[in-house]
Amino acid sequence: MGFKDFFEFVYSICPSKGSFGARLKSGKAAAFVKLLKKRAKVISQAGSAVVRFEFDGARGLFIAPDMVIVDLGAGKKLDDAKKLLDRLTSG
Repeated sequence: MGFKDFFEFVYSICPSKGSFGARLKSGKAAAFVKLLKKRAKVISQAGSAVVRFEFDGARGLFIAPDMVIVDLGAGKKLDDAKKLLDRLTSG
């Protein structure tokens, strides 16, 4: 498993702050949340729709029904976000 199994694409939200978004493939949100709960530290959860995590240097990972927003901090690039998500989803 890996990035291509869970995500359609990744994009910049605010390059100067190191914020990026990734669109989950249809039907993959529940599997992604389950994977995050195994591999990342859960910080907060609002029902089942939005969950916040910490993982491998990311200041925050937020999940909504079809999107993940990764806050890596200033100086990080789009490729850094994709690599982080790939490490998270790889077996």
